[in-house]
Amino acid sequence: MFLHKLENLLQENLYLFVTTPSLADIAIFPFVRQFAAVDSAWFDSSPYPKLKSWLRTLVESELFTSIMEKQPTYIN
Repeated sequence: MFLHKLENLLQENLYLFVTTPSLADIAIFPFVRQFAAVDSAWFDSSPYPKLKSWLRTLVESELFTSIMEKQPTYIN
C-alpha cells in the first residue's frame, strides 16, 4: 500500500513533491532501496514504473555514488 502511495505521488513530478529531490525523498529513499534489495525479483516485476525510475535516479545520482564509494577491505 505504501509503495502504491509513492507511485501516485510520482505521477506529478520526478520526485515525491517537486521537480528536485526534497528532504522527503532523501528520508524515504534508503528504506525503498533496502526494500527493493530484499526481493529484487519482485520489485523489478512490480507495477510501479515511476517508483523504480525514482529509485534508479537516486541510486545513480552523483551525490549517492560519491557517498557510497567502495572502500578497500582491511584484513587483520
